[in-house]
Amino acid sequence: MRFLFRRWCPPTLAALGLLTALPASAQITIRDADRVSAHFGLTTGLNITSLVDAKLRGDPNYQSRTTYHSQPIGFTAGVHFNEHNGVQVEANHVRQGTHFVITDSRNGDRLVGTKDVLLTYWSVPLLYKYTAAAAAPVRFELHLGPQLNFLRSGIEVNRYSGNAVLVASPSTTDLTGPNSNLAVTAGTEQQLAAAADFRSTTFSGVFGLGVEYQIKNTGFYVSTVLRGTYSLGDVRSADRVEKAKAVGYYNTRQSAVLGGQIGLHYQFIQQAEGHPKDRSF
Repeated sequence: MRFLFRRWCPPTLAALGLLTALPASAQITIRDADRVSAHFGLTTGLNITSLVDAKLRGDPNYQSRTTYHSQPIGFTAGVHFNEHNGVQVEANHVRQGTHFVITDSRNGDRLVGTKDVLLTYWSVPLLYKYTAAAAAPVRFELHLGPQLNFLRSGIEVNRYSGNAVLVASPSTTDLTGPNSNLAVTAGTEQQLAAAADFRSTTFSGVFGLGVEYQIKNTGFYVSTVLRGTYSLGDVRSADRVEKAKAVGYYNTRQSAVLGGQIGLHYQFIQQAEGHPKDRSF
């Protein structure tokens, strides 16, 4: 967790500091909320990530573990067309993947190492955004839409902490060895895939629910969102997929992410004329 904090917080806090230097704006009114307005902001988050692959999860050498990855920083910009409807585009630096422990299934599932699949993307979702009671100090939001993911790095690696003879049957495991056995040695690692073995671009579907908190007498608001994404195809390269099919060790491998996101946003409001009694705060 200390490592995540060091990697996650400094760039995010610096960017949020720049955002808060924007000039203050008058509190929005009911009439203001029904006019076209633009907003932009910065976000950060923490996700539970997984790779959905029945073959990998049924592999006798691996046992899956809950995997957490940070979403260090994201940028948002959008337009509200009226009180309820708008669109939002984002660019988020995200880490995805999954973590397994490697066990010796022939020796009481003795722990002999770890397996990690780590993928880093710049993800760009284009979202329809519905906001309930946009002029209220606390309001709910819903968003959904497609997401384009651009791969920055990728690796799949086994790290061994104990000596063992693992199952290495091509149709039931991703390891290979003589007579369906693979002897592994403590302190060694085995890289099974690099960035070239993953698709450089993937598509996902996005759905999120959240709450926005208007900061009184300013154009700023804070957002907290629970969001899920699911890739619409295999994250591996076409060549890697064909190799897996050729040995009978294939099932579609898709990325699933569920996480929390917080953000600070600034809304540019063209104020409508009206009596102060129209103000909702």
